[in-house]
Amino acid sequence: MNRGGRGLGTILIVELVVVAALVVLAGLAYRDYQNSLGALQMPVTLAAPGEGAALPLPTPTADLIYPGGHAGPPLQTPLQGATQPLQGAALPLPTLTQLPVVAPPTPTLSPSATPLPVPALPAEPVIYAVGDIAECTTNPGALTVTSALLDERPEGLILALGDLSNDSGSAADYATCFDPAWGRHLPRMRAVPGNHEYDQPGAADYFAYAGAAAGPAGLGYYSFDFQGWHIVALNSNCNQVGGCDPNSPQYQWLEADLAAHPAACTLAFWHHPLQSSGKQGGTEAVRWFWQALYASGADVILNGHDHHYERYAPLNVVGGYDPEQGLRQFIVGTGGAGLWGWREPGPQVSGRVIDYGVLRLALTESGYAWQFIAADGSIADYGEAECH
Repeated sequence: MNRGGRGLGTILIVELVVVAALVVLAGLAYRDYQNSLGALQMPVTLAAPGEGAALPLPTPTADLIYPGGHAGPPLQTPLQGATQPLQGAALPLPTLTQLPVVAPPTPTLSPSATPLPVPALPAEPVIYAVGDIAECTTNPGALTVTSALLDERPEGLILALGDLSNDSGSAADYATCFDPAWGRHLPRMRAVPGNHEYDQPGAADYFAYAGAAAGPAGLGYYSFDFQGWHIVALNSNCNQVGGCDPNSPQYQWLEADLAAHPAACTLAFWHHPLQSSGKQGGTEAVRWFWQALYASGADVILNGHDHHYERYAPLNVVGGYDPEQGLRQFIVGTGGAGLWGWREPGPQVSGRVIDYGVLRLALTESGYAWQFIAADGSIADYGEAECH
């Protein structure tokens, strides 16, 4: 009886040990299962745009114009590491960050004043326009190409569309880079500041170097009449001159200036374009300029900033095709700074060129004809239109 009891007890103990071992093994198996499941459920970090492998932009095809037989300077196409979305239709405009507004100095021109007198304007009704000119740190020879084109064409007025110096906008840049190649054209030049001019506080070195060619010192916006046309220079560095919106001194001056000079033909020029299929894209803040110019019946807008040539169909303020009253925008950022590629254009783009060159406008009392003169002297884009 005792032996049977002891035997039964031994069996029970063995069974309990076996059960405990099974429980431990089950616990270990469950832990391994949970760990493996957790590994499968770990969050995956996706590379943000511009990080990791960049998506290359499509290579331009049908509307890419290369001047016949001209190899030209090294081209930087397609863009690498682009972060802007590709759009096949309307080109998206970037969301602007609200920047602190710097109060402008008192304008030299009051809204009702006579346009700024411009001495020694050329007698020929011709305008040459180009921006984004000197970049001697990385591209020292290219600005001599466009300067030589102007040497061969001594007639007419030159409109410099900003970023005369793409390096730092310093007095040293103008003295050692811009001036040796382009300084001789300054007497027949009128200019607006680009963003690189403001690499120096208040673009002071730019205003000091350009002098009368830059308009009132510290402002960068002014107007004058030329060969029956009214020409308006604007400063698209809005945060540097008190803004570009209807409450800003510049916009109020612009509206009054346009009302006081209802010329048959009006041209405006500034640095940042409203729309662009290039690397930089459009600048929403200048839509206010378009609003005032469109309402007054202006005709032509000239911009730089993106380093290529691009011509748009006549457009209204929201980018719709408007052959009756639309503004025709040209981007001419081909003065010498390194060339860039572009995104897919919207249907409003009428012509594009990646090459150094200058835009020539032949003015009449009621219209204009345009030619984009490429680096080798060939005509890469041309056409004509009547004023409104």
